[in-house]
Amino acid sequence: MFISHQYRVIFVHIQRTGGYSIHDIFRQYDPDLIESVPIDPAKQRVRHCYISDIRAAVDADTFNDYHKFCVVRHPYERMRSWYQVLRKGYDPKNEPRLQANSLYLQVYQRGIHYLNRHPHRWHAHLAGYWTGLFRLFGRNNTASALSLRSENTGNRVLVEVNRHAGNFAEFLHLPRDQAHGLFERFYANQFDYIAENDAIAVDDVLRFEQLEADFAAFAKQINFPGRLPHLNQSKTIAKGDTQLDAASKQLICTRFAQDFAYFHYSRDF
Repeated sequence: MFISHQYRVIFVHIQRTGGYSIHDIFRQYDPDLIESVPIDPAKQRVRHCYISDIRAAVDADTFNDYHKFCVVRHPYERMRSWYQVLRKGYDPKNEPRLQANSLYLQVYQRGIHYLNRHPHRWHAHLAGYWTGLFRLFGRNNTASALSLRSENTGNRVLVEVNRHAGNFAEFLHLPRDQAHGLFERFYANQFDYIAENDAIAVDDVLRFEQLEADFAAFAKQINFPGRLPHLNQSKTIAKGDTQLDAASKQLICTRFAQDFAYFHYSRDF
C-alpha cells in the first residue's frame, strides 16, 4: 500500500497485480511517499493491507478525502503467478531470501537464511531470538520495525510454501489453518482487500489485464505525470504444473467466488 499526500491518493496493494510497478512510478514523482502504516502485528501484513487496516491507521480526513484505488486480476492467473514467484529459483539447500533494501535487513536475512538451511529442534527458538534481537534494535524506528515484519513474514511464507507444495495443485491445497496462519493469504478474495460492510470502498478498480491503459486514464484523472512502464507478463509455469484437474478448477471458482462475481471474470479457464 501507499499514501501520496502530493497526489492525494491511497493505493490498496493486492498481491500479484502489478502493484510494485505502481509503487515504483509513484516513488519517482513523490519523494515523501508513505509505504507502510502501523497495524496489528497479529495480522501478519504490512505491504498488503486491507482497506479497513488503512482506515484504522490514518486520520479520518485523509481516508475520506483521498482517492482510493487498487488493481485486480483474474483469480486463476493471480494464483498461478503467485505460485511461480514463490517457486522461482528455490533450492532446499540454499533457500532464497527476499531482496533487502537496507544493511539492517540484509544482516537480519543472513541469520534467518542460515537457520533455514540448518534446521534442528532448536531452530524455532533461535529464529525467535534472532528476530527479537532485531526488533530490539529497531524499536525506536517505526520504518525499520515495519520493514522487519514484512521481510520476516515474506521469508517464512516463501520457505513454507516450498516445503509443502511441490506443484501448483498442491499449492492450491495448502491448508488455511496452518499453524502460523501463513497460508491464510492464499484464501482471501481480492474483494476482501477493498471492501467494507460487503461494499467496495475504493474509488477506482484498475484491471491487470489492461493495466497500462487503465493506469493512464487514472493518472490523467488525478493529474499524475508518470507513465506506467510495460509490464512483463509472468513466464509460463512448467507444463505439468499448469494442468489443473476438475477438482482444482472448482476449488478456485469456489474459493474466489466473490472475485468472479464482483469483477465478472470468466470461470472458463
